[in-house]
Amino acid sequence: MCGSLWNSPITCAAPQPPFWKGLEMSREQGDEYFQKGEQARLRCRFAEALEAYRNALSYYPKEAISERLRCHQKIGDCLRMIGDFSAAKEHFHQALSIAKQGDDELEVADSLVGLGLSMRGAADVQEAKRYLEQARGIYQDWDDPEGEAFVLWAMGGVWRIAGDLRRAKRSFKEA
Repeated sequence: MCGSLWNSPITCAAPQPPFWKGLEMSREQGDEYFQKGEQARLRCRFAEALEAYRNALSYYPKEAISERLRCHQKIGDCLRMIGDFSAAKEHFHQALSIAKQGDDELEVADSLVGLGLSMRGAADVQEAKRYLEQARGIYQDWDDPEGEAFVLWAMGGVWRIAGDLRRAKRSFKEA
C-alpha cells in the first residue's frame, strides 16, 4: 500500500535489481573507462590514461580479478612513463600479488617486467636485474620467445645504465 491510504510518511522504494545486476553494471562501467585508458595510452596521453584506468579500477568489484590485475599493470605502466617510479612499483607489486593468487605465471612474468622497467627507470640496477631475471626464467619455462626477447632488450638497458656496454650489446643482440 506504500503509505498512500492514511497519508503515512512511509514510502515505497523502487525495487532493487538483484545484486549481480549491480556487478554487471559496475564491470561495464569499468570496461568503458578501461577502453578510454587504452585509447589515451595509444596517443601517449599518459596522465589522461592514468585517470581512466584509476576510474576503471574503482568500478571493478573485488571479484573481477583479471580486470583489476590489468588495471594495476596499466596504471603502473602509465606512472612509469611519466616518471613516477615509486608509485609504478606499488601498482606492479599489487599486480604481482594478484597474479600469484590466480596462479597465472605469464601475468606474474609481465608484472615482474613492469617492476624491472620501473626500477631501471629509477636507476636501481640491482633490483631491475633481479625482477627481469625472474621474468626471463618464467618466459623460458613457458617457451615464450617474445617475452624472453623483451626481457633481454630491457636487460640491455639495465647493463647500459650500469656502464657495462659489452653486456648491454650482447643482451641487445640476443634479443
